[in-house]
Amino acid sequence: MNRSSLLTASITRTPITLDVGYLRVTLPHQIQAVLPMSSVQEVIAHPIHHITAIPNMPVSVLGLMNRRSQLLWLVDLANLLGIGGLELNSQTQSIVILKHNSLLVGCAVSAVEGMVQLTPDEFQAVPNHVPSSLLPYLRGCVVREENLLLILNPNAILQSPVLQL
Repeated sequence: MNRSSLLTASITRTPITLDVGYLRVTLPHQIQAVLPMSSVQEVIAHPIHHITAIPNMPVSVLGLMNRRSQLLWLVDLANLLGIGGLELNSQTQSIVILKHNSLLVGCAVSAVEGMVQLTPDEFQAVPNHVPSSLLPYLRGCVVREENLLLILNPNAILQSPVLQL
């Protein structure tokens, strides 16, 4: 066996699972969720008084925000998911800007906790106690450090009927 075939043989025998980066966020009621970093444009702390409310919009839509001379819709992610609303009682709000092609939407969350690495092998089915309103927006869940992390589907969030304005 020559040198290149030995290398090929050792590579093909070792299964490779790549960790994927996820942004970990907290939603109301201490619900922990993650979003794939491939769908996250950026994370910011945005002043509440710089959000422009728009009349006659669904309660999930907080309004418009200006980010780098571009207007973005801002939604209360928890409200959009049907698990309650945020308490906007501070001067700034944690916002995750999701991207899909040229579409950018700001999602207000209770807190941004940092990044975690997950592999598809860790994904589990969603437990029965998770509210049914969440199911269309989930890819599954992961248990980490005794915490249930909901794996959100950013494409489902961005295609929510609420955002079809």
